[in-house]
Amino acid sequence: MWHLFDRVVALVADVPTIKRRLAARAGDYGKAPEELAAIIGWHDGFEESYRRFGAVIVEATRPLHEVTDEVLAAVRLPSGEVQ
Repeated sequence: MWHLFDRVVALVADVPTIKRRLAARAGDYGKAPEELAAIIGWHDGFEESYRRFGAVIVEATRPLHEVTDEVLAAVRLPSGEVQ
């Protein structure tokens, strides 16, 4: 499926940040122990997998404006247009 995309951007965060964000969100997903365990289990290997496929890795624990600037820079064409 990766061949269908010009660029893939993966937002990454450490486990404590993920747990804190899931606990604070309005929805229920990730709050049940089995859901949280599945999320953390998936988290363990996803960044390396995305790196192998050439994804742009963005550290998402930084302030939102920094994260969005990096994402936009990753998808910007040489002309300055966003893909």
